Amino acid sequence: MRQTLEDENKVVKEEGEDLYSENALEMSSMSAKERRAYKKELRSKRLEAMEGKEKRRYIIQYYKWYYIGAVVAVFLCYVLGRTIYTATLPTELMVAVTNDGTNAVCEQYIPDAFREYYQLGKKNTIQIFDNLTIEDADDVTIQESTLTDYEKIIVYISSDRLDAIIGNEDTLNYYKSTGDIAMVDQCMDKDLYQEIKDHIVKVTDDTQYMNDGKQYAAAIDISDTEFAKKCQFSYDTVYLMIPNNRYVNNEATMRLIRMIFGIENAG
Repeated sequence: MRQTLEDENKVVKEEGEDLYSENALEMSSMSAKERRAYKKELRSKRLEAMEGKEKRRYIIQYYKWYYIGAVVAVFLCYVLGRTIYTATLPTELMVAVTNDGTNAVCEQYIPDAFREYYQLGKKNTIQIFDNLTIEDADDVTIQESTLTDYEKIIVYISSDRLDAIIGNEDTLNYYKSTGDIAMVDQCMDKDLYQEIKDHIVKVTDDTQYMNDGKQYAAAIDISDTEFAKKCQFSYDTVYLMIPNNRYVNNEATMRLIRMIFGIENAG
């Protein structure tokens, strides 16, 4: 029959020494170093008095928080190390996909296609921000301390992180008068513009904020491209808009456009 910890305590007490309780009176007169030595010696005697499973159970019970702490420490070090490593990787492309909910196919396809087309390795950052709803301006309201989807995109643009916005007619109708998207023809060279001119979407801003109310190139219609089909967007008409921070330093944006239409880099 297995001997319980209480039975072992009783036996040891009968032998004249209690190994399962610490003598508080005796320890009160000890220095910190002496108390550590006393506890260590007591633990050793406890283990010597145990056998087999009871000894293993005692060791696991006594040191379980040390084990848990070690596992947690290793996990936190891993997360921190991975975060630091990821932050050091070069950023190749960042795209916001709007009014399409969470599109797992799109999230996977765009990075894979971009890496394959430009023969990039895995040591770079390509991010797709989706589940963003951009509709009527009247629907954009601040809810407590949470950023609206419109404000999130503004943060991406102002922090110089965003290379392209993909959306439907609602997205274009919203952005055409906000000043948050660039005039497409002013972002690229004439040769590239000529290649995609049949896909350029021109609009007029009734508020006259954009281009003094005159018609301007606000987006690129990518609806009939293989890219749009493979992204499996939930809408048929798909537009690509260029954020207003990409009039210059827009190599990633131009590379994305070239990939979508299968246009090789000039030179």
